[in-house]
Amino acid sequence: MYLVVVAVETPDWCADANQLRIALCTSVAATDQLEHLYLETDAGQTWLSLCLKAADRAAAIRRAEQLSRRTMALISASKQWRVSYIKTL
Repeated sequence: MYLVVVAVETPDWCADANQLRIALCTSVAATDQLEHLYLETDAGQTWLSLCLKAADRAAAIRRAEQLSRRTMALISASKQWRVSYIKTL
């Protein structure tokens, strides 16, 4: 199991935490093997802490980035965002 922290820059807007949680739960697939999640939002920044089952660190990072991108695409089709940081703990 890996804890992967993903930071997403959201310039000039703040993601709604409830909307973000719903989007993440909607976009998660069984193959993502997401066990737990913690979300935090602030003006200009969103943090997703994802506990994922994976064979290795690279697979966990890849899954976390894909899941984060799918989630952000659902909530911000017309707003700018970018993944700025990914780290496993």
